[in-house]
Amino acid sequence: MALTPELERELKILRRQHHALLPPYLLHIPSAASLIQPAAQEYLVKEVLHDKAIELVKPERGYEKTFWRRIVNVIEDGLREIQNDDSSSVSADPEMLSPP
Repeated sequence: MALTPELERELKILRRQHHALLPPYLLHIPSAASLIQPAAQEYLVKEVLHDKAIELVKPERGYEKTFWRRIVNVIEDGLREIQNDDSSSVSADPEMLSPP
């Protein structure tokens, strides 16, 4: 699945914020539903984690750790939401469990 124009815009903003070393608590992070998409995660790896533009001047380790912790937490929240939705939709009707 390709990035929507809106999500691509949000990810580019996040990339600029990362490269400008904006304090992680001020970051505009896309929604969990957006970040669980493989295309969004691929963008983050290619355009933020492995970006050639900052190869020689990488952010300090503490900043990177805090930045990625925030991103991973949002992704994990999105995955938990999916799991909760799946488990609630699978709940069995007691009448269906009793013999005819």
